[in-house]
Amino acid sequence: MSKSKISELQYLENYRLLFTNLEEVQDLKTELAEYGYNDTKIAEGKTLLDHTQQLYQQNKQETAEEKEAYAQFADAFSLLKKTYGKHRKVAKVALMKKTELWKSLAIDGSLSAAYLKALEEIKTFYQQAQAHSDAKPLLEKFKIDKTAVDAQVAQIQQVESLRAAYEKEKGESQNATQQKNKAFTELSDWVREFYAVAQIALDDRPQLLESIGKFVRS
Repeated sequence: MSKSKISELQYLENYRLLFTNLEEVQDLKTELAEYGYNDTKIAEGKTLLDHTQQLYQQNKQETAEEKEAYAQFADAFSLLKKTYGKHRKVAKVALMKKTELWKSLAIDGSLSAAYLKALEEIKTFYQQAQAHSDAKPLLEKFKIDKTAVDAQVAQIQQVESLRAAYEKEKGESQNATQQKNKAFTELSDWVREFYAVAQIALDDRPQLLESIGKFVRS
């Protein structure tokens, strides 16, 4: 039967309790000091804990900002595609007798699922809607005019700006995760070594060993 995964938050709480008990139980400090775990050595571990807690909170913040940035980008892109979808249908009707123009406006197939390719197809449509001499007058009859195109071009720029912001937040979130994981590893290594020594130092005083538990991150 597999062990249930302990959350990082629970590990932090376990470590906090460890250092709290180390500070409050004088007998523990006395016994461990004889094996090299004096105030200076314990402070080293506490510093690692404080650093890990800080990076954990930073990682949570960066993750939240990444999710928010993605939601803003996704909403803007969804709005762009919704309006484009209507224009696309209208364009096929407007150009029903000139289907050879569909390719020029990139409406001869389905809209690509991939973001970059889809955006390029949408850009092509609105660019050609105003630039193509044969298509422009036919589309304008169905209200795909300069005003409608300019509004969509502005929306495209908004999508691209929000996509850039999301990629920035994504990178910061990934970096924060790496830094947090590194800190957890360093802290858990310290705690693992500490317990190895503590089990020797407190071999004849198991009640003291119990008072600090065994909270080692796997």
